[in-house]
Amino acid sequence: MRPFKARHFTGRITWFQVADEWFDQSKVTQGVRRSGDEIAFDCDYSEPGSPYTYTVSLHRTAQGNFEGHFTGGRTEEKNTGRVVAREYTSRHGFVLLGKWTENGAADDWFAELIYDQSSNKA
Repeated sequence: MRPFKARHFTGRITWFQVADEWFDQSKVTQGVRRSGDEIAFDCDYSEPGSPYTYTVSLHRTAQGNFEGHFTGGRTEEKNTGRVVAREYTSRHGFVLLGKWTENGAADDWFAELIYDQSSNKA
């Protein structure tokens, strides 16, 4: 069996609430799939003069399912929360779709993540 080679990716994350017809998006500035069972990425939700970033860490719990946590927010105030997702894959990347719980509120979310082809080969 070949050892797993870490794969880097970038993309976009979207949080949404269907009932409220609300959504928001952020860039996934860097990410790494450390193994088939571990995913970590950073999101930049900043506006000019107001840094706001998230770091997300997920671990496989079952076939196609991941759970984990995030830390993030403004430099002076950091939030933490729970993240769960289902993974859908292709040879070019993957999509995560699930629930994001922050400050006691749960939003739906998805991330479209594309492997960096210039530095990674499967």
